[in-house]
Amino acid sequence: MVNPTVVVEVLSDGTEAYDRGEKLEHYQRVATLQECVLVSHRERQVESWRREPGRAWSRRAAGAGQTLRIDSLGCVLVVDEVYRGVLDNPS
Repeated sequence: MVNPTVVVEVLSDGTEAYDRGEKLEHYQRVATLQECVLVSHRERQVESWRREPGRAWSRRAAGAGQTLRIDSLGCVLVVDEVYRGVLDNPS
């Protein structure tokens, strides 16, 4: 990874704790990174960790029926579209 602005991680049972902990902390030390997006594999939820002025990080999350702005890409994610065809049939 060379000078990333945004990273997107799809969480899984085996990696979720690591992705939310040590790995997220590592990403937050990358000087060029502005946003880290975590996509849940269990439910319709996407969250964004965004670098704020002064280097502090803030968290925003959106669930089913909601949208989430990804500032570093200048786009808005429609959560239901992210999961279309994936979590449509509950088990």
